[in-house]
Amino acid sequence: MPQYIGKKLDLLMKLTGTKNNTLARALNFDSSHISRIRSGERGMPQHRSFVEPAAAFFARQIREDYQIRAAAEAICPGRPWPEKEQDRAALIAQWLEGAEELGAYFREAETEHTGPGPGVALVNSSLYFGNEGRRRAVLRFLERIAQEQSAPEMLLYSDEKMDWLLEDPAFTERWRALMMAFLKRGGRISIIHNIGRDLDEMMGALQKWLPLYLLGDIQPWFCPRLRDQIFGETRFVARGCAVIRSDSVLGNTQDSCIFYSEEAALVGANEMLFSDLLQICRPLLRTCRGESRAHLCAELQWLMNEPGDGLAVVS
Repeated sequence: MPQYIGKKLDLLMKLTGTKNNTLARALNFDSSHISRIRSGERGMPQHRSFVEPAAAFFARQIREDYQIRAAAEAICPGRPWPEKEQDRAALIAQWLEGAEELGAYFREAETEHTGPGPGVALVNSSLYFGNEGRRRAVLRFLERIAQEQSAPEMLLYSDEKMDWLLEDPAFTERWRALMMAFLKRGGRISIIHNIGRDLDEMMGALQKWLPLYLLGDIQPWFCPRLRDQIFGETRFVARGCAVIRSDSVLGNTQDSCIFYSEEAALVGANEMLFSDLLQICRPLLRTCRGESRAHLCAELQWLMNEPGDGLAVVS
């Protein structure tokens, strides 16, 4: 029985963002059984085939450039990654059944940090670049959330330019479909809006967001402390699931680097940072969907009591 089956399976699942229950459904296994194999408590099942269907599953899932590079480094170092899916599946199956341990790169990633101060080696993380990379990162973020049995709360903040969201109609439609599916599952979104955007950008974003506000549980906020117009930042967090971070200068998102990670420590740290940011934010609007007249009047009264100019629209 292969000695490293648990570590190899764990690596493939982290690389492809696959949860225990997702692989269990795909292979018709019990989720707890997958968990025990992954942790090393159990070896490969003897009563029926596991390696071949698992290899076929991961051969389909490994398709991004970063995944291919990492898989090749671990499974066939020094050799090209097979182009045909059946060849990839055969290679993965052979590797899973083999007695060799993980490649040197992944052994180093698992070692304890020995530099000054505490640290964590990041394995299930990726870098993307430019607006196209940002769109790919966001789709990966939303598709990763869709794998969860219960929808995790999204925490969204960005004061960067929104061209990446609007300039590709196919992406915008896919983004909207995933967001609507998330809200229909009962997902909740806390979003901090940037009220310092120019009018055209705000109206474009409003057009995309308004149907979502009418559909689900979205809590919008704004920060009254305006930042400078030099640096921009994006922070998207799905609680306990994934995080996206990026920075830009003078609104130039095309030259920016986008960091995506599913590392639990990093996701948790960004959840706390978002909570700290909310402490200096204020509610932006409230949406009433079919509530009683008394409830609507109470909401309007709350709005009128808030300091500053406001506009109430009743439809």
